[in-house]
Amino acid sequence: MRRLLILLFSFFAVTLAHAQVEQVERYEIVQRHNDEDFTIIPLKEDGLALFRKKFKFNDRNRIWELILLDSTTAPRKTIELEVDNQGEMVGYEHSNGYVHFLFIKNEIKGDMEVISIDLSNFEQQRLKVLTDMKITLTHFNKCGDNFIFGGDVGEEPGVFIYIPSTKNFKIIPGFFKKRTELVDVRVNENQTFNTILVSREDRDNNRIVFQTFDSFGKQLIEDDIAIENHAVQTGISSSLKRDDIMIMGTWGNQGSRQSAGFYAVPVNPFSDQKIKFTYLGELQHYLDHLKPKRAEKVKAKTEKVLESQGDADFSNYIIPHRILEHDKGFILLAETYIPTKENYSPRYNPYAYGYNPYGYNPYGNMYGPYYPGSGMYNSNDSRYYGDNMNNAQEIRTVQSEVLLFDAAGNVQADYSIDMDDLRMPTLNQITDFCLTNDNLYFLYKKESQLIIKKISLKDGEVSEATQKVKMKNPDDYIRSESKDGRIRHWYGNIFYMYGYQTVKYVDGKAKDIFFVNRVRVE
Repeated sequence: MRRLLILLFSFFAVTLAHAQVEQVERYEIVQRHNDEDFTIIPLKEDGLALFRKKFKFNDRNRIWELILLDSTTAPRKTIELEVDNQGEMVGYEHSNGYVHFLFIKNEIKGDMEVISIDLSNFEQQRLKVLTDMKITLTHFNKCGDNFIFGGDVGEEPGVFIYIPSTKNFKIIPGFFKKRTELVDVRVNENQTFNTILVSREDRDNNRIVFQTFDSFGKQLIEDDIAIENHAVQTGISSSLKRDDIMIMGTWGNQGSRQSAGFYAVPVNPFSDQKIKFTYLGELQHYLDHLKPKRAEKVKAKTEKVLESQGDADFSNYIIPHRILEHDKGFILLAETYIPTKENYSPRYNPYAYGYNPYGYNPYGNMYGPYYPGSGMYNSNDSRYYGDNMNNAQEIRTVQSEVLLFDAAGNVQADYSIDMDDLRMPTLNQITDFCLTNDNLYFLYKKESQLIIKKISLKDGEVSEATQKVKMKNPDDYIRSESKDGRIRHWYGNIFYMYGYQTVKYVDGKAKDIFFVNRVRVE
């Protein structure tokens, strides 16, 4: 009896700790055998956009289906768009009450089209964007009234602006440099935009070049930051929700594809500042997924490396996904994974595995499905049902981590979730989080379970819980589920969780469906 009471008390304690997380609405649509998968585009309080091409044609045009949901996942409108059959959707953007889709018809000739949907009256606007340059696009953004494109011309990065009012495709000067990579293009809250270049001219002259432009490409800020001793691999800038701008990302040893730690540096064009590098072995919780003896060895070796200023002894494959700006500083979300041979790129590129900090970036079909902050999408993304996939083709995600930085770029704390080598068919962001009332909520979907981890930033107390993916009717039964279902932060304290299921309903009928569950954190 005493044991039963203890179990009941533990159950109710966990339940109460997570009574704030609730699945409040659900949307379903039948997915037939020849239906394409949806691209899911969060529109903040404007709702969600579900977009896919149909096996349906009108003369030489292919039909694309756009399903708009409101902020509670209730259907608002279904629209069919006609697009040239040779056109492929490679990017999208949500801005100022519109959702924009970027199609490329002929990459060699730079034949692009932007289709914009007014989310208030559902009217369409179409813009032809033509250029004589062959651009391998990596970023697509809307800034003010203009569209921003980033990408490579040959082996040199460039940033371009299309101005609809004058139909002018403008090259922004200062890019097109050899041994340089464009790692971030991000629109700020005040409708300016940031770019980050990483210059790798030689071992002793590597630097981060940060620039801010107005919506017409006029340079407002430039900060040239020297990189000392380490190799910067990735970079994400904050977006002026605070008054200051921070650059964060991962670094590694020279020539290595694995990351040895994280870095942060505040932007200050009026004085020199040093990048603050943190080794993985210095973090409090990053090594929690290792066996205790192994973790202690890594920490001991890291202490010796710090004394000698030598190369890091411990590294992993890490992708940074998202920055959250709040009143006390910045929070960086990242994930550690194990790549497969199919995803291994012989030429190092921080985007080579298709990661997703706030959204979205494409480095061509040879890389991954989804890149960060760029509005780019790769149509090679796919889903797999059941356990029929060859494990050699799956991405193994080891853990998710968040790092808390102060305004000077110092790591104040770090937390992690052991993902137990969660296997997914594509390398894409798995976990997401929100901060509410000094509580940090990690959420991720594993098969038919929603996993929740709550961390109090006041005292560091951690609690965990799981919920079943909620159905429309509690008696509906999930017969099978895609491995590639995910959860994403949507707006405020709201998340959306989505995936593909085969469901047996209470009436005895079984259907393949796509679903979206709205998840609320109180």
